[in-house]
Amino acid sequence: MQREDRPKSVSSLVAAFCFASRVPILLILVGSAEKTTHFGLSGMAHFVQGTLITIFDEVFMITVVSGLPRSGTSLMMQMIVAGGIPALTDGLRSADENNLKGYLEWESAKALPQSPTAIAAAEGKVVKVISALLRSLPGPFEYQVIFMCRPLEEVITSQNRMLERLGREVAPAPQASVVTAFTNHLKEVKKWLAEQPNMSVLYVDYPAVVQQPAVESARISEFLGQSLNVEFMTAQVEKSLYRERSGAMAGKS
Repeated sequence: MQREDRPKSVSSLVAAFCFASRVPILLILVGSAEKTTHFGLSGMAHFVQGTLITIFDEVFMITVVSGLPRSGTSLMMQMIVAGGIPALTDGLRSADENNLKGYLEWESAKALPQSPTAIAAAEGKVVKVISALLRSLPGPFEYQVIFMCRPLEEVITSQNRMLERLGREVAPAPQASVVTAFTNHLKEVKKWLAEQPNMSVLYVDYPAVVQQPAVESARISEFLGQSLNVEFMTAQVEKSLYRERSGAMAGKS
């Protein structure tokens, strides 16, 4: 998106003054009281940060890795971090049998519907936000979204295997109905993404990443507009960790 097309919210903030590094910032806000009190104190701080960036026309891109759970989002996070973009992660969810190389998750992503402006912490970084939470990403930020795609049968199988490894009960819902629900969800999300002026999207096929990691890494680096270390990105892919495969992929090593 061109700089002149960026969404503006300058009318929400007249000026900001910082007298010293240890002195609070004085904010002069205009607009309806509802808009200024909706976020709460913490949320307003993030909102002001985003607005100031807009005013001074220095918008730092937020890279988002998204998709259904178990669609390859953790692998993509690992690849992008290895390529050179730092991750926004809290380390609360450590590696386990279901994800031997780690999840690189940010727990606050789950609270984006209630505190959307917390995403300001992801400026200049890459963060994982599952597809169901993408609609909670606010302006005036700009986003580059890497959306992971994986055969739905594999996604469902992987989710079930994860539950089994954790000793949890797997819901007896027919796979066909789950596939239909996921299909409808993905259609809605993709339609919504296509309508967002502050988001650019690259759809990445998980099986393709596993089979030709160098090609996909180069494509991702080009999309992000950065000279990422494609060699390091490629090295993150271990075909042995692609455990739930479908169709012709099951016969490939």
